[in-house]
Amino acid sequence: MQGEKGKMPSDATVTLDLGAEEILVLLNVLRVGTLPGLGEDPTAGLSEDQLQRARAAGLNSLRARGWMKVEAGESGLKTSIDSTLVAILLTCAAAKTVLFISRLPANEAPAISYLHCGPHLFVVHSTEQPGIHRFIATISRNDALTHIVQALHLDHQSPPAMAGFTVEEETFGRVTAAIQENNGAESIHILREQGVPDDLAQQVADSISNLRANSMVALMRLDIQGGPSSSEGFGLLESTSGFWMLETRSTANGGSTVTIQPVAARVCQERIEALIPPLDSANARA
Repeated sequence: MQGEKGKMPSDATVTLDLGAEEILVLLNVLRVGTLPGLGEDPTAGLSEDQLQRARAAGLNSLRARGWMKVEAGESGLKTSIDSTLVAILLTCAAAKTVLFISRLPANEAPAISYLHCGPHLFVVHSTEQPGIHRFIATISRNDALTHIVQALHLDHQSPPAMAGFTVEEETFGRVTAAIQENNGAESIHILREQGVPDDLAQQVADSISNLRANSMVALMRLDIQGGPSSSEGFGLLESTSGFWMLETRSTANGGSTVTIQPVAARVCQERIEALIPPLDSANARA
């Protein structure tokens, strides 16, 4: 198994769209069980006959597109996969640092992306439409950041003209539940009980009632050998007046609090940039 088209140019950003059947073939040939976002077993629910048919269709598609070759050799069939494609998929499979980005618009399907931070390459993996996976590979940290910023619809929005506040996580859950039940008065009452000023409680209830999107950014540090993993990040509420950043912190009594702070889009971008590690420059030059 080897590359056919050579290495990706050092200054390039490469975008590839792969069908679900093509991914099944590539994972099988590369002996990769799964990728973040594909579930524990991408073949779950498929009978052996369905799996073989899917892989056959995927193989024919990859061959037609020039990404894969299967040729007869002295010792049997020889499989060759484009080296750029191999680098992209192995980065997704082995990266120990992954930035998870989800955006749930008010009246649209959720949009989920994974930024895989490998030693040589950044790869953004998203599902553009059912059954089609998009992979954007780059060695530019700034280009990787740009894709994440665009996915979260961060532009030049100013922060909402409101104050921030902190409440128990359970309390904030009750607030959002009341708003989802169209009980704005109850949500305001809950916030007032927690010492949130009347005018701010009203503004918060109005903002959450008219959300454009609810987003989350989480940096996951994975242990590929199956050890413990850790994560850090924040939530974003996108309202008509701007963005609110949500951060959860543990308390000494075993509970947790949520701090809700109005933020400018620029601040959100800076926080995301701080989460993205640089490439291993020594490995990148190798």
